[in-house]
Amino acid sequence: MTNPLETAALDVEAALTTWFGAITDCLRPMWAGLENRILALHTVLHDYYVQNDAIYGDTDDGMYRWYHEQARIANLQAEIDAIKERQQMAVDLRQQFAGRYNVVPRL
Repeated sequence: MTNPLETAALDVEAALTTWFGAITDCLRPMWAGLENRILALHTVLHDYYVQNDAIYGDTDDGMYRWYHEQARIANLQAEIDAIKERQQMAVDLRQQFAGRYNVVPRL
């Protein structure tokens, strides 16, 4: 006499094996295409890094460090630009008040 729990466990195991097999079969071609795109993107990024003198060496770690620093530079530049824009808006507002009301507000 078979144990019903063992039979149910075997049925579940078989179903999961079939399901995972089907999922794997569906994903395998998509993964191959994605892998090729990732490698192509890596090549483009690496080539650009090398064109910019590969200052941290011609390695992935050096490239990642350089791109990280480039992102930080871009973020800091955006902050600088925002500050300059706010300052210019304050100057413009001050000039508008001075021209319209003949007073210069303190900002």
